[in-house]
Amino acid sequence: LRAVFDTLLKALPEFLQKYPHLLHRTTARNVQMCQSPAAHFGVAYVELDSEELAVTALKFQNVLFNSKPLAIGRSQGATGYLVHHLAPRATDKDAPGLDVTPLQIAGILPPAISSAA
Repeated sequence: LRAVFDTLLKALPEFLQKYPHLLHRTTARNVQMCQSPAAHFGVAYVELDSEELAVTALKFQNVLFNSKPLAIGRSQGATGYLVHHLAPRATDKDAPGLDVTPLQIAGILPPAISSAA
């Protein structure tokens, strides 16, 4: 899971400009994976190196991990953490972060869903 976030973040041109000090180390400070015995999915807590990177990672919703789409959201009451398999809060989807358009154009991330209907 750490490699997924590293690979996606380090593929962004804006990341390369803003975070050159992270090019040769992981962007995730901490990763904790948990499996719920009653559920058919796991939960992972991923703490990233900065708030901006955490907000950017929220945009990785539905990226494939082990052939399954990740559901990404914030842990209640924590900053800098992401939670696998929880829905994001409504305010997180509009938060600033790095531009993920290059990953969407490459087909790595699903296209952004327009909020205009």
